[in-house]
Amino acid sequence: MRVSTRTARSHIRFDVAEYKGRFTVDTEWRLTSKRNGHGVGNEWFDTPEEAVYAAAQELALDWKWLIEESEDERLISEAVRLLTWLDGVAGGRIPSKLQLEDFSQIFPIAGETVDGLTVRPLMLAGVREVSFSLFPHATPPARPCTKTAALVNKIKNTGEVDPLFVVIDDDGPYVLEGAHRFDALLLLGKKSFPAKVLVA
Repeated sequence: MRVSTRTARSHIRFDVAEYKGRFTVDTEWRLTSKRNGHGVGNEWFDTPEEAVYAAAQELALDWKWLIEESEDERLISEAVRLLTWLDGVAGGRIPSKLQLEDFSQIFPIAGETVDGLTVRPLMLAGVREVSFSLFPHATPPARPCTKTAALVNKIKNTGEVDPLFVVIDDDGPYVLEGAHRFDALLLLGKKSFPAKVLVA
């Protein structure tokens, strides 16, 4: 059994192998001329369909970093096309269903500054600009803790901020790391902030 798809510059192919009534998958893929890989399945399943589903999910998880980290929109576009196909192969069970246009509009690549604050240069790669409007229930703390108050002063004095880490799951976005910076930026009246965005 073989399942495959191809775009102008990319392809994925799953070759199902059987041994004593159990099935596994050899996965071969190319994502533009920049990314090449070949993986051999190391798990065995009762049906070929289950093997292909598992391979599709595993490959999609491996590729999510392309959307999260890359600044090459053409590469991301190819990845999203193939991830969309993988989602169909996996019966709609791949966690990330964000389309390229949605992701880029909601989380644009951050520049050197975000809402008037400088993003530290060493931290800039793969950072997105995230709007506070995505956190409708977030309000500035009425009585900020000592660490948050210190961050307010530091950010105000230096004009710099380190990116946060935001995760998007089925319930929406949440701050995985940087909660004190999040509150400090709210207190400063900022409308957006820099963050690495991970899709769970």
